[in-house]
Amino acid sequence: SLVSAPAIREAYQLVHVVYQLVRKVLFWPTICSVAVTMDTPDTRSRILAEAIDAFGNRGYVAVSLDDLAEQLGVRKQTILYHFGSKAELFEATIDSAIGDLGETLIGAGTGRTGWLAVEAVVHAVFRIAVRQPARLGILREVMRLGGDWSAQATVAMEPIIARARLFL
Repeated sequence: SLVSAPAIREAYQLVHVVYQLVRKVLFWPTICSVAVTMDTPDTRSRILAEAIDAFGNRGYVAVSLDDLAEQLGVRKQTILYHFGSKAELFEATIDSAIGDLGETLIGAGTGRTGWLAVEAVVHAVFRIAVRQPARLGILREVMRLGGDWSAQATVAMEPIIARARLFL
């Protein structure tokens, strides 16, 4: 007795579906646990970049670690492994944003004097405002929140301020 082609096709599809289910049940938990626990060198920098964007655009209070984890495709515990708390993550965004701003401004003014230095620094600030507005948003949020974070930002900005004093 010969089996019809449609019956063979249907049996093949059924076997394929069963295979996919078995594969998910047997291997998916292993794959998930590896994906969650395996830490890549840039996980911390990915979290930091996403946090700068979130805090800089929406503000500290509006950002939750759960939402941030979902946007990154990681678990909240992954963020807490790298930064300990939402406050520590925000502090890291302050350091990063101000550090990048300082490097950019100091780099723009280096090797120039007078109005050429001023013009280069102004252009650098506008480039940051256009290309990376969230970094300036972090500074705005720090000033809005005040307190310890404002003091931290002031300390972090000291090299930029010292360099500006030399110009005056």
